[in-house]
Amino acid sequence: MVLCQYDTKSGEWSRIVSPNEPIARRNYAGVMTTSSQTIFWGGDSDMLTGLPQDNFIWRSDIAIWDAANGWIPSISPYSGMARTNATITQISDTNGRLVILGGSVITNSSWDDRVTNFPLASMADIILYDPRTQLWENVVASGNIPSERKHHTATLHPDGRTIILFGGEAWNNSTGPYLLNDLNLLDTTTWTWRSYSNTSGTALYRSNHTSIVIGHQMFVIAGSNATDKAVDIQILELDSWTWTYQSVAIPAPSRWANIGGVSGLVGIIVGCVVLVTASLLGFFWWWSFRQRRQKLAKDAIKETIDNNSNRNNNNTSNAFARPGTPKRSKAAQESTITPTPVPSWGFYRGSNMPLSAPSPASPVISYTSELLYQNHANDDGLPYWEAESYYPTR
Repeated sequence: MVLCQYDTKSGEWSRIVSPNEPIARRNYAGVMTTSSQTIFWGGDSDMLTGLPQDNFIWRSDIAIWDAANGWIPSISPYSGMARTNATITQISDTNGRLVILGGSVITNSSWDDRVTNFPLASMADIILYDPRTQLWENVVASGNIPSERKHHTATLHPDGRTIILFGGEAWNNSTGPYLLNDLNLLDTTTWTWRSYSNTSGTALYRSNHTSIVIGHQMFVIAGSNATDKAVDIQILELDSWTWTYQSVAIPAPSRWANIGGVSGLVGIIVGCVVLVTASLLGFFWWWSFRQRRQKLAKDAIKETIDNNSNRNNNNTSNAFARPGTPKRSKAAQESTITPTPVPSWGFYRGSNMPLSAPSPASPVISYTSELLYQNHANDDGLPYWEAESYYPTR
């Protein structure tokens, strides 16, 4: 079970070394799943795979190679009769089940691997394996059942539910083995077969070949034809069901494919430019508006301070009065707010005049001025208090 990989960029082969390699086998069915696991089922181990001469092991177990974890031990082997030269195909249902078709049925495990020893499996007898639950199931298909065969290919259609069966090798008791070139479709939602004989062109007879779907074309590569080993490629158009030798070039995906290609990139760039431009215009408008508001607020504060200064110069006794309120005598004012005398000269804030900071919605200072008391000394040296109005600038 030596695994190798080919680097299409460097053009080099390398061997994948992984511990716990299972016993080698041949004539198995293999498939790489969507979970990056390669699953091998069926086949046989014999002297060609390293066992002593005349020793045979017919395989009904699964060998799993995981790209991240290496070889995984086989779990839950198939309880029915083993097969060789069958195919295994993963369909796109909920659990990604594996569909096993055709091949030779090992009816007697004591017999060795000879062409004439084992019958071919009916194409109506389908084996299913669920890789998530590791459970096996048998399904009996209906419809136009294809003839029994081995060395065929079973390839998944782009719709994810139809299996395309092509070619292979059948057996005739009178004439021996013969090759096939028929095309059959299996609907895995109803497990119904139908023959597709109305294709344009004629496919070449082929067995032991490889089939792979690229885009909406199925490439049938190499294998054996009626007289020799084949080295050609024939192509089936899956839209028109036409056989051809002309491939359809599929352009390499753009680095911007996940955003809609070049048009998607242009749309993103234009959108970003519009967004940045709108953001800058919005910022400049906000900045200009803010500057105008601040200027209006400063002008209103300056005007208020100037007006109060003028009133204080004209009449000191108005220091206790808010703008627009009736004037009171100095004695009445001092009877309302009595400062605490201190032995030194200075300014002291009145204790019963609340402050109210200006707001952006009303930049003009609308609160009562703070009262400052200045400690003077009379000519006779005795202190007295004089109130002055003061408007803070914060």
